[in-house]
Amino acid sequence: MGSPVTTRALGFLSGGLGLALIGSSIFGYVQTERLSAARETIQAREATIATHKAAVVDRDVLIAKQNDAVRQLQAKSEEDRAAYLERLAAADKRAEVYKGQAKSLLTATTEATDELGAAALPSS
Repeated sequence: MGSPVTTRALGFLSGGLGLALIGSSIFGYVQTERLSAARETIQAREATIATHKAAVVDRDVLIAKQNDAVRQLQAKSEEDRAAYLERLAAADKRAEVYKGQAKSLLTATTEATDELGAAALPSS
């Protein structure tokens, strides 16, 4: 039989190795759980990123549509302004014609009034 010190030392060594094995098993389990939780977090964040990327694409499509609509409104506005200016110029020309007609009517009325006034006065 071996010496009691050697057997006792082997017992402590075996116990220490057993505790180390239990500790490393617990550490491995904890690390595995942390890794699993990290993977779940990564998957959730990747899903969020994919959702945000899709939202950005949708936003860009809407912005492009709005920009096209604004350009169309600007073009229509320019067309309307040009048509308005043409109608305004035509109205100014008609107004000048009507002013001339009104002036000739006033002149004719004044001359007719003068003639009537002269005819109504007794001749001396």
